[in-house]
Amino acid sequence: MQAIAMQAEMDGTANRWNWNFFKNGGSVRDILSTDQVMKEDNKTRLLSKWKANYQGVNNAHKIAILDQGLKYSSLAPSQKEMDFVESRRFTRDEILAIYKLPKEVIGITENSNRATAMVAENTYARVCLRPLAKLIAQTLTKDLYK
Repeated sequence: MQAIAMQAEMDGTANRWNWNFFKNGGSVRDILSTDQVMKEDNKTRLLSKWKANYQGVNNAHKIAILDQGLKYSSLAPSQKEMDFVESRRFTRDEILAIYKLPKEVIGITENSNRATAMVAENTYARVCLRPLAKLIAQTLTKDLYK
């Protein structure tokens, strides 16, 4: 259960990160820079205005006009950072492996054919279902004959 909890937490964290990636306009890191010294309240006001006007899905692709020597830079995400779909598949596969559940048994057939699906079903029945059924039968039988 601890392994599943960790996988679920990783998946949840990755989902929140990816949601914020899109929610914040699909930009991982934005930089506003200037040669001038800015007071803290000016930085706070500028950041607040920037977020309100240029971040988020509803503000995507707006043109920003900067004055007073401000310069904008965006550090684009790497291909690896964008590979969240593969990360979700990996998490799914880890959780299925913990339960010894082949993907084909729950209907995921992305890399299988009929022969591999049949082997997966037989393996699942032999490795997971039969031992569980035997344990349940033994427990019930033991309780009946007390």
